[in-house]
Amino acid sequence: MWQKPWKYSEAAAVGLGLTAVGVILQLVSGKIEWDVLAFPVNLILVAVLLAALLLMHSLRHRVHLFSWLGGIPCAVVSICFAAGLTMIMGLVRQAVPYAEIPGVLGRSGLRQMLSAWYFVLPYTWMTVSLGMATLRVAASAWTSRTLPFILNHLGLFLVLVCGVAGSADMKRLSMIAYEGSPEWRAIDKTKPSGGVIELPIAIELNDFIMEVYPQTQSPKRFASDVTIYVKDSEETSHTVSGTIEVNHPFSVKGWKIYQTGYDERLGNESPYSIFELVRDPWLPAVYIGLVMMLAGAVSLFLTAPGRIRKKEESL
Repeated sequence: MWQKPWKYSEAAAVGLGLTAVGVILQLVSGKIEWDVLAFPVNLILVAVLLAALLLMHSLRHRVHLFSWLGGIPCAVVSICFAAGLTMIMGLVRQAVPYAEIPGVLGRSGLRQMLSAWYFVLPYTWMTVSLGMATLRVAASAWTSRTLPFILNHLGLFLVLVCGVAGSADMKRLSMIAYEGSPEWRAIDKTKPSGGVIELPIAIELNDFIMEVYPQTQSPKRFASDVTIYVKDSEETSHTVSGTIEVNHPFSVKGWKIYQTGYDERLGNESPYSIFELVRDPWLPAVYIGLVMMLAGAVSLFLTAPGRIRKKEESL
């Protein structure tokens, strides 16, 4: 073991070591507080990661660790560790990140695995391996398999990195808007204290719309006709109008506004609507990664007949 070139046994040792270190950090320091990674810290960390990947790639012929990180054994084993931890997370009921869970169960992080050190460290290892493998293939001689490989791996890299980095910047707010009164404030649902935030947009309810089934009188559809005030600067603003209903959010200034509730006692005569406002500035980058993965799958399908034909000709 630990004889060059490193293979699967060394990769398994690294995975077990990272998991063990993660368990120790979890027991000593508790869960990861993602709020400290909010902008601009997350942007700086992403820049550092990219710079580190480029540096390690340039030194891969001098440092065996760096070349091994972009190899198949490291990639396969790191994926196995990440997949195993993900399966455990799927089997254990997860709580919201900001919930305080008492006792040993809370300290272990099993109910908040996305914030657990022993979950994040192996996933970071897999992400680094993914980035190194992408750079390795991109720097080698290109074949019919190169483009699909790069699209798939770079797309997954974007999804992982931007999804994690953006989690600290994501906002999920709740607002109650009354008829004839613009509401600029909302309650932050991503924090246990539920602090009130003043927004650069306001929602005024013009009319609450409700349709019911004739026999049971249960809600068939409910929506809100609204006017949204958008603050452009301290002195100027403009308005937009639209209808917000369940499964049909309204997008404005980086916010997605969802209809979530109303005064159920008054039904169609409800004087207010309850909205959820979600903002995730890193989401477009995640979507780009997903599109790249889809394009990689399509290109892999399109180039498969050519590879099969060449293989048959060589036989």
